Amino acid sequence: METLRAVASFAGSVIGLVSLVAAFIYYRRTRRFKALTYEIFPTLSLVQVGSEIKDKVKVEYDGERIDNLSGVSVEIRSSGTEPVEFNRDTDAHALETPVTLDFGSEARILGEPAVAAKPEDLTVSARKDLENPSRILLDKFLLNPGQSVTVSAFADDLRQSPRVYANIKGAPLREAPRRSPRWQQVGSLSMVGGVVVIIIIFFTVLLPLIQLAISAIP
Repeated sequence: METLRAVASFAGSVIGLVSLVAAFIYYRRTRRFKALTYEIFPTLSLVQVGSEIKDKVKVEYDGERIDNLSGVSVEIRSSGTEPVEFNRDTDAHALETPVTLDFGSEARILGEPAVAAKPEDLTVSARKDLENPSRILLDKFLLNPGQSVTVSAFADDLRQSPRVYANIKGAPLREAPRRSPRWQQVGSLSMVGGVVVIIIIFFTVLLPLIQLAISAIP
């Protein structure tokens, strides 16, 4: 009898734990929030003029001399469940900081940035900062959940990857998590599947037997 009571107590604890997990999963799937994530793609080194030939070779881009030309692309994605909108020309966003790509004071951005949106019909505006030519501002956009925009630019004398930041009310900007290798993703899915199978077996087989045994206790 004591053994059956212990089993019943253990079963109650498991049921409570499963209920908490289910409640947490339901909360994560149904909560409404705004969020932005960014991913900096590997920098492409396009032109490098060594010091030994610097005085003999002259490379120009639209009339401007360059020594170390790099190509940089940054993806901004709406990773929440609510659309994120920003327009620097409106009073509602006048005191906020747009999504900013800071290439560093030593770098020089050449030309205007290119913008590629997914889907392509999104209205997005990106331009060099008039107050600081080494920064790019994403000053107008509307991104629904899952939509993204990639900003690409050429920069001379880039010392490091650009720093990406913003201060948009209700929509925090964070770096996107690194993508796990496919074998790790498969392993995680297998683990989750195993846990689900165990829970199903418990509720369909073991729990009815436990309840039957408890009902038989005089």
